[in-house]
Amino acid sequence: MARDVESTQICDVDSLLDTLLQRCWEQNATDHPPPNQTKPPPAKELRDRCLQAVLPICNGQPIRITNRGEGAIKTSAIRTHLQEYAGPLIDTDRYRAWISAFNIALDALRHTRVQGLPDESGDPIIFQQNDPSLITQYDRGMTTCRKPDVVIVPTEVSKAAFEDGWATRGCSEHAANYAWQRPGEDKCAGEERSLQWKDILSFIEFKSTRHQLTEPPASYTIQQDVAPATLYLSTEYLQSLDPTEDTEAVIPPATSTALESSLVGQMKNCTSSAKDGSRTTTAAPTRPSTTEVTPKALADMASNPGGAGLKRKLEEHATDESSRKRGKIEPQPEPPEEPIATVQTAIYAAEMFAAHLGTNHLINLIIVDGTVWVWLCDRQSPIQCTAIDFIQDLPRFLVLLFCLQRLSLANWGRNTLFKPISTSTKERGILVQAGGIELTLHLDSKERATHFGVNGRATDVLRVTSPQLEKQHPGKDMVAKVFWPEDSRTSEVTILQQVGRLAKGNPKVEGHIPELLFWHKFENSTAELREALGLAGAREGSRSLYILVFPKLSPITDLSGDEFFSAWWDCVLCHRELWEGGIHHRDISAGNLMYYRDALGRA
Repeated sequence: MARDVESTQICDVDSLLDTLLQRCWEQNATDHPPPNQTKPPPAKELRDRCLQAVLPICNGQPIRITNRGEGAIKTSAIRTHLQEYAGPLIDTDRYRAWISAFNIALDALRHTRVQGLPDESGDPIIFQQNDPSLITQYDRGMTTCRKPDVVIVPTEVSKAAFEDGWATRGCSEHAANYAWQRPGEDKCAGEERSLQWKDILSFIEFKSTRHQLTEPPASYTIQQDVAPATLYLSTEYLQSLDPTEDTEAVIPPATSTALESSLVGQMKNCTSSAKDGSRTTTAAPTRPSTTEVTPKALADMASNPGGAGLKRKLEEHATDESSRKRGKIEPQPEPPEEPIATVQTAIYAAEMFAAHLGTNHLINLIIVDGTVWVWLCDRQSPIQCTAIDFIQDLPRFLVLLFCLQRLSLANWGRNTLFKPISTSTKERGILVQAGGIELTLHLDSKERATHFGVNGRATDVLRVTSPQLEKQHPGKDMVAKVFWPEDSRTSEVTILQQVGRLAKGNPKVEGHIPELLFWHKFENSTAELREALGLAGAREGSRSLYILVFPKLSPITDLSGDEFFSAWWDCVLCHRELWEGGIHHRDISAGNLMYYRDALGRA
């Protein structure tokens, strides 16, 4: 996870706002085509419209609602809660103040209109406290238990996590009285109603220095020509370790004495200047020499606000004997009890990727005191946006919430071609429409081999059924390989086609290579997001999602005696022939030496 974080790219937060607003505009134009084809206004103009639209909310002007009994949303309470948040509160009190403030903001934004942009998309979203409740997930023979601090979920999901009459409570009532509490217990059933990763749109990780913050200004204005100093969270984790030390060593526990000095090491000041008022970075974080880091510096890193913070997190892992991947035992190291915030965020992102097969990207937040960073994660690398001071620069933060509130599931990053279902055997499944073929991916199949992480190919192999493919290839059990290869590399499909040509007439190869039954490439390269954000080298290292279907094979380690030797020797001969033919497989292991039985039952 630390290595994944260290590949983070940097993005200006106004570029992110412009991209989200553009996608909301396109989404609205698709759902409600205007009578005359109109192009969206320039990015800065649209952003300025939104800043002006949220300004009354920031300044506490009541939002009149004709269909509501009380007649208005009292946005002045946002300032009251931010004053509470800025005071010397403990973490859990800050959760309540922050959640209360910005759920009121979401309620008011629900009734804010900007020409050309859509109303709220689908079930209203809500900020819901989760800590100290655990979110569990079973994956790779392991049950993980995580405690994200606050999550963004559809309101109905939040309401369902509490007992007694949840269905009858209105959105505003629920937000005011329940969202700042941990998910409740169902006393009748005797079981906790915890949230699930599959229902979560985003998570927010809080860190605190416990310093009193500057209170909100008396009133907010929009000063487009004054761009405040911006900060990046440091991603220097492995580089900060002595190269002679074990990079999996746990960072020492946090101590409160190093908080102020550690701010310098963990947060990088970068000034901004741009004629159009956007926050264009003019200085980038520098990396210190790894040879100068002392044990005290490691302790300081663990105690700083971008690191472990003052709130101890216990991420519990439970493993069982089924934790193996095709004949190769995978070590399951215990993570540090207090990973730094950026690594902790990556771990939670990996949980969300595991819960949402085929996901294109994630949008999550890290908050330190009064500063928030937006983190985008996909299979190429994380992207960190420059900071927003949500107390002093409240209008800009509300524009971010305005965007998130209106995003479709696709713009949240979900792959809408992957639809969760329950199979005929009550197992979890994913229905995929790909290239005119309907595929059912069986998530609970025993043969499933998965990847847990953020960056990379993220290969997932699992049982698949398909009426069309079963008709074309009767009697064959099938598996699907879902993965994110780099666009610049020769595709696996092309290599298999080359292998097929070499196999013709060669008994050492023919019948000893994978049979590709179906394949599809999804048009969702990770480069698209980077190009929209204006990042340099957007296509360097970009990845696209593929799905390949093969007949089911079994690891040769299931065989013994002469059968094992015969299958292994066939693999050796086939590999040599392909190598001499110019196809070089450089990842030979017991896990990818497979066998099947022919019509006569021979391996």
